[in-house]
Amino acid sequence: MQRSPLAAVALAVLLMTAGCSGVFGGDGTPSSAEPTPVDGDAANTVPGVENGQVTNATALLAAHERGLVAAGFENRLQLNATVAYRGEAVKSAREKQVITEPGASAYRFRVVNQQGGGDVRFDHWGNETVWVSRGLLGDRTTYQVRDRRAGTSGLTVSGVMANYINGSEATVTNVSERDGQTLVTFETTTPPTDPDALPDNATNVRDYRLRFVADSQGRIHALVARGTYDIQGESSSFSVGYRTVGLGDRSVTQPDWASQALQNGSA
Repeated sequence: MQRSPLAAVALAVLLMTAGCSGVFGGDGTPSSAEPTPVDGDAANTVPGVENGQVTNATALLAAHERGLVAAGFENRLQLNATVAYRGEAVKSAREKQVITEPGASAYRFRVVNQQGGGDVRFDHWGNETVWVSRGLLGDRTTYQVRDRRAGTSGLTVSGVMANYINGSEATVTNVSERDGQTLVTFETTTPPTDPDALPDNATNVRDYRLRFVADSQGRIHALVARGTYDIQGESSSFSVGYRTVGLGDRSVTQPDWASQALQNGSA
């Protein structure tokens, strides 16, 4: 599968300006190619943006979702935080990787949750009419079959990004052009107000920063958010990293485990 040069440039911009390479676990090597600066007014062509500021996050994220689904894509999301669990502060992490054919006619994705030294993995495959899941916890394996398609907000991660972009008042900090595409960098230090953006019982949010890069169609190529908060009487931090690894035609085959689950039904 081809990787998007725009995604590499977008990630490079974020890593150079935000210092957040750790969000991607060392997998986000910046591109050596330099984008060309362009007129800042070009930022206002991004859906949901007026006068260099995100004024309609719903429109921006809807454009992101439409654009990725129409093209076919591969993306990656990582979240790291400390949560309250049974009266203690516990490290928690989630990683999600998605590959989707154009129109979401077929897709595969994997979600790995880690908390307190244990991990749970969920593998998914589906098409326009069925969605099959496999859960792996230790030596236990479970399957689920749904007679519907997975939601495109989950595939494109627009639902998660909405937690941070909604009400963010993010403003344009850089506009450049690469391979005929306008890339716009947005930034804000306004902490998120959505209750799903931070762990339950997190207080005193500080040192927060959000940066993301979108193209003129509204497709978000990279996003990094980091902050500090208090939980269970301790100072903790969280990080969110998203990357559109590539856009364009993808081919998704049905894995053997999904075929078996469809034959046997959910278990």
